[in-house]
Amino acid sequence: MTSFLSIWAVISATTGILLLWLLLRRFFSVSVSILTLIAVVLGTNYFRWIFFEGATAHNFLFTLFAAFLLLTLNWHRDRRWIWLLLMLPTLLLACFFHDLAVIILLVPLLYGIYDKTSWDENVLRIRDHRGQYLFLLFMVILSAGLTRFAWFAEPGTTLYFGDPKASIYTWIAANFQLILFSFNKGWLVYTPMMLLVFPGMYFLAERNKPLFYGFFLFFLFWFLLKASHPLWATGAGFGQRFFIETYPLLALAVGYYFQWMLEKKPWVRVFLLILPVFFLLLNLFQTWQYTNNILVAENMNREYYQAVFGKTTADSSARKIMAKYRNPMPETMPAGGSYAVSKIGSWDYEVPLPGYEPFYNSSVSHSGKRSWRTCKEKPFSPGLNRKIRDLSPHDTVWIRVTAWLYFTCHKAESCVNLVILCNHSGTVYKYMSKNYSNKLETGIWNKVTYDYQLPSHLQGPDDELNVYFWNSGEREVLLDDFTVELFEPKQGK
Repeated sequence: MTSFLSIWAVISATTGILLLWLLLRRFFSVSVSILTLIAVVLGTNYFRWIFFEGATAHNFLFTLFAAFLLLTLNWHRDRRWIWLLLMLPTLLLACFFHDLAVIILLVPLLYGIYDKTSWDENVLRIRDHRGQYLFLLFMVILSAGLTRFAWFAEPGTTLYFGDPKASIYTWIAANFQLILFSFNKGWLVYTPMMLLVFPGMYFLAERNKPLFYGFFLFFLFWFLLKASHPLWATGAGFGQRFFIETYPLLALAVGYYFQWMLEKKPWVRVFLLILPVFFLLLNLFQTWQYTNNILVAENMNREYYQAVFGKTTADSSARKIMAKYRNPMPETMPAGGSYAVSKIGSWDYEVPLPGYEPFYNSSVSHSGKRSWRTCKEKPFSPGLNRKIRDLSPHDTVWIRVTAWLYFTCHKAESCVNLVILCNHSGTVYKYMSKNYSNKLETGIWNKVTYDYQLPSHLQGPDDELNVYFWNSGEREVLLDDFTVELFEPKQGK
């Protein structure tokens, strides 16, 4: 499977670069297209993600967005049905990879509209091609609907991967400065070439009004939603990877900057080229630093960035700086802390719940007379469902889950998982699934324990903490003496 994905990643990257070249040649000369292609492919974090990361959604989305833009241009050129029919699977596949991909529909919807005259002309086009515009509306509805079923699952089902998109957007652009300038994955810190987009947008508006509003509004909405996401810096990676798919659009703004630059006198061109060349070299060097673990994947900060800037090694003093910022992984409650401990959930399964009698086992138990059967017919155990705000007023609060598991099948066939998550109005954040397959012994009661730190900043006042066991396999696993304890820091400690 890994080899298969790697091959597809290479094909996708090669296709994406070729499509970007074809897109640039629609608007620019060969020299401008070459400069822009170098700036985008080698001068941004796209270089790191396609040549070293490979099979990521951002790689595939870059290619899909480039293809969608070319199909859009073809459709607006001759209004042939074939382009719309090809746009549909391209868009749906993009929406499968990322729910926000639906926003790219702003480009075909707003293409050619920039003043009253162009609006009137567009109304006439709609009248002349009603069927095609109805199909475009169908694309909007279908792709928007697909985003509601992205990953085709909910927590606790086979295809759920704990995707961060399930989080809630708490406030518009709450992380505006962080997403741009933070030393922990800030976009313009690790991809400064994108600074050219800002003057480029001005030249795009000046020189290609039919394209401008769709492109600008797409990027504005994309940026605002990303800057509003509470998990804006989630996951290991080089810079802000969530902008990579937008580069085929932003490349046109960069291209108009280079077009303007090449129209200047030779000495002015050389002067204006200094900045893009610096950005290119900085990106290549920082990519090399990241690849050699000088710049690190997570927990980057200003102090450490300044300590290793321009250096080919991270000395011991720099490593000491980074050590201060690292979080323990996996989560483990710090030893030696002073906590007040209280039990917030306990299940001994001694008294069967009405209607659930078949899922109680009376032949084997860890204590008492009964245990709970997690099985194919009832894969989820009873568990904790409490409002987080009712548990503790403190910021640094932990829970510890303890339970006993028993099975008679081969240990490789036992597919039981501990699931802990925070739930905001039906959406999920801080999802954890601990799989115990092949880790426990057959025919005895196995004690399992897991620590989980509650998030210090909730998405809303009614957020819930859910804790339960999930049997994702075919064979029965027994559960007994399942408890959840709360650890609060003692006052004054």
